[in-house]
Amino acid sequence: MDPRLLGLLARRYPALFTSAEATAVGLDAGTIHRLCRRAEIIRLASGAYTSAEVWSNADPVDRHILLTASRCAALEGRGDISLALSHDSAAAWWGIPLMSTPKRGHLTLCHGGAARSRRDYTVHRQYGADQCATSTGVGPNSAEHRSPSHPLKQVRTVSPVLAAFGVAETHGFLAGVVALDGALHSGKATPADAVGWLSRLRRRPGMATIRSVVNAADGLAESPLETQARVALHSLGHRPRLQARLLSTEGRFVARVDLLIEDLGVVVEVDGRVKYQQHNSTQTLVSEKRRENAIVNLGYAVFRLEHHHLADPKAIDAHIQQAARRARPPQR
Repeated sequence: MDPRLLGLLARRYPALFTSAEATAVGLDAGTIHRLCRRAEIIRLASGAYTSAEVWSNADPVDRHILLTASRCAALEGRGDISLALSHDSAAAWWGIPLMSTPKRGHLTLCHGGAARSRRDYTVHRQYGADQCATSTGVGPNSAEHRSPSHPLKQVRTVSPVLAAFGVAETHGFLAGVVALDGALHSGKATPADAVGWLSRLRRRPGMATIRSVVNAADGLAESPLETQARVALHSLGHRPRLQARLLSTEGRFVARVDLLIEDLGVVVEVDGRVKYQQHNSTQTLVSEKRRENAIVNLGYAVFRLEHHHLADPKAIDAHIQQAARRARPPQR
């Protein structure tokens, strides 16, 4: 590859460069066109490019990040404007769990200006002067990506808690709780961050949903499915405890369970099939069976909730009521 291109791909947006940056190092429009035609570089947005190697090695989420960052670079190159990844795009960068691969790019203004929406991206109003990540130790205009192997080492992005708020704004309550739970559980955000930003925001889209998300998220869930299970159980009128520790009558630790409905004596374990697929040795299966027997011997009944159960909350409740009839309260 042309040494000038290699230099461009190591600049402000590693793995991305703009037409203006190419011109500045002596690569004219004709050269860029020929490189695109020979498939050495890929045009991601008007006036923004990456190498074919980077693009071919990127997974769908990383491609979304590349496309949105390229849109950011292209828009900033056209005038006096400063943008940050936000909503789904920022959540993808931070590794915050999403319920589906993001398809639409989201950017937020870093200064005043009007929001706008185009066919494949949206530019949102600024959240606040300090909306970009500042508490990670990597500077106000950068963030550490979920994978150190990602070609983009730094991009300007809103903070994780604002990314989760954006997911709630665009995708609703459940997606917002999954995102904020993930940000809290990973330590990328704190409850104080969420409450603080909630008190500062005024007249933004989806504020009622965002408020509900902040009230519902707790960061104890260890997977998106645990969050969805907790939300489903709450909708059915149950109040489960997450990551509950079960002890014997002598005070000996027996197990830590995903969700515990104490008043019914029901333990809800999620991701059961996934866990077995990840740890499919005979020893692991035997160990899990012994663990479940120990829980049952305490008087609890176990219901294993899998993803397909979420489509029918009434069926979930029927499973829980059935499990409750197997529970033996005197032994608990």
